[in-house]
This record gives sequence, C-alpha cells and structure tokens, in this order.
Amino acid sequence: MSHLATCADIVFPEGADVVWFEHESRFRESTSVAVVDIPIGSVDEFERRSGFGEFAPGVPPSWKYWGATGLDDPLATEIGNEHSVEGYRDPRRYVVIHDGGDATRRVFVHADC
Repeated sequence: MSHLATCADIVFPEGADVVWFEHESRFRESTSVAVVDIPIGSVDEFERRSGFGEFAPGVPPSWKYWGATGLDDPLATEIGNEHSVEGYRDPRRYVVIHDGGDATRRVFVHADC
C-alpha cells in the first residue's frame, strides 16, 4: 500500500481498512490495484491529501480494472458511485468511491506507475 503513496500520490486516511490489494511490477512499470474501506468522515481528507480534483457521479469506463478483485459488483451500476475525472496525469490513476450506505466508503484504486 505504501507504493500507492510514493508512486501515485494516493494517501489513505487513518482508519483505512485494506480489503484487497495487488501489486505487480514488470520492467520499468508497475500496477497497483486496491479496494479500501475508509471512514465516511475521511473522504474529503482522502481526496484533498491525494490531490484529487473534481469527482463525477457514476463509474468510469475503466471500472472493469477491478474485476479480478471479485468485489466489483457495486461498480456495475451508476448508483452510489463517483469517480475521479482528472484527465491525463502521469502516473495514471483511476479512483471510484462507492457509497454502500453505511459508516464507510469503499474506495477502488488502480494506479499505473
């Protein structure tokens, strides 16, 4: 998980619970995929500390990045999801925040570094 902070500037707040994580390195590139639950009161902090700008309702076309996690069912619908709309950025990162209606938000992250 520390790779997401150093590589893609994704900083999770205190109290984050890693549900699923995979990191793969090949040649000079690496890919990290994570599913993390964060407290509902920490969403603004997560977005600010990670340098995210605007979020839009729904899921991006890239939502299938999280298929291997087996946790991507909530992403198959527009309901309860918002995604980062950063435009081009290097390293590339994709983030969806899912509102499951409880005291946490599930954050889906995919970063290519």
